[in-house]
Amino acid sequence: MNSTSRNEQPANSWIDQYHAALGQRASRQMVEEVRHGNWVGRIPLGYIAPRDSSKRLEIDPEKAELIRTAFGLAASPQVSLRELLRKVTALGMTGHNGKAISLSSLHHLLSNPFYSGRIRFKGDIYSGNHPAIVTLETFQRVQKNLSLRQCG
Repeated sequence: MNSTSRNEQPANSWIDQYHAALGQRASRQMVEEVRHGNWVGRIPLGYIAPRDSSKRLEIDPEKAELIRTAFGLAASPQVSLRELLRKVTALGMTGHNGKAISLSSLHHLLSNPFYSGRIRFKGDIYSGNHPAIVTLETFQRVQKNLSLRQCG
């Protein structure tokens, strides 16, 4: 029997347990941050990092106006998602990379409760401490229209 492989087994097991424990701890810390209304992860389009230590994201005025326009247009059931994409692209909406956003990115943006002041994290919705770009009513109207577009 090779003594090296016998010694590696417990070490690998210990390392695996250590990594699993780190992952669980990080996950608990993220949930705690979200429970306090703080965003974890990549900053959504239309927001910028805080200029102070508050952890409270701030609105990017230029992008936020385009996002409000997108939600306003999406609140109308007569406007298709493809037509909406053409309109917001013509107005200058771009993603984080400076390129035009895709149809799926636009759908994801319009489906994100973050823009109404709430945070979706691991399937749950929490109140965010960031300013909303659109009202909850507008967000809900858009969700209804998006589901109608998918069904029809």
